[in-house]
Amino acid sequence: MELLDWPEFEVLAAELNFRRAAAQLRISQPSLTRRIRRLENRVGTYRFERYPNGIRLTAAGELFQRRAPWFSRELSQLKADLAKAKEGVLGRLAVSFFTSLSSDICRRVLQEFRQLSDLELDLCEASPHQQIQALRQGRIDLALTVGPIADIDLNSESLWGEQLVAVLPADHGLGAKDALEWSDFADERLVLRAPNQDHWVATYITGLAASEGHTFDIAEYSATRENMVGLVRAGFGIALLPES
Repeated sequence: MELLDWPEFEVLAAELNFRRAAAQLRISQPSLTRRIRRLENRVGTYRFERYPNGIRLTAAGELFQRRAPWFSRELSQLKADLAKAKEGVLGRLAVSFFTSLSSDICRRVLQEFRQLSDLELDLCEASPHQQIQALRQGRIDLALTVGPIADIDLNSESLWGEQLVAVLPADHGLGAKDALEWSDFADERLVLRAPNQDHWVATYITGLAASEGHTFDIAEYSATRENMVGLVRAGFGIALLPES
């Protein structure tokens, strides 16, 4: 069945006159006649009975007339949905986010995205290593993670950058300084998340410090970034965390 013939049928069914229907549709009368015949041939049932003084709907035509508006609405919605699907704003999107990205920037982006898109979001929390594995296995569509992605089979794009900030006890002497140098930590203990949880940040900090010729007293803990603040408050040392 030619879906494009439905509007012609609807107009002709309302007018019951080929000349007026063709004028309303802004097509020639022979063209309208061909389209109606094509529709009838495809379905295998006559929609109109022809008489010398006009036409009228058959029983099948009356049934089709009652159903045609619903089909037209569904067709319009289908076209709109297909356009959205082509643009990637309709359907289901499985998104994994790294633990600390659930705060501030990431949360605001996801909230705005949900308001502007018809996509249904499937959200899950995972470590960077788990995210890469899930992407490679096709279990997620998108990962919001940290650090450079060296996997040549994956496409990545940098969304934003952050500074590292030192988290200090409220009464610590370094708190009075506007900016800190690696040498300021010479006599301090740095608390970092264990590499298996936060491999990129831990590697980045230790590697950058080493390139500057510094080594530190480092303690690693299997804890969330949020709980690292609690460790600082409890006197375990100074934490270096991304700004967010």
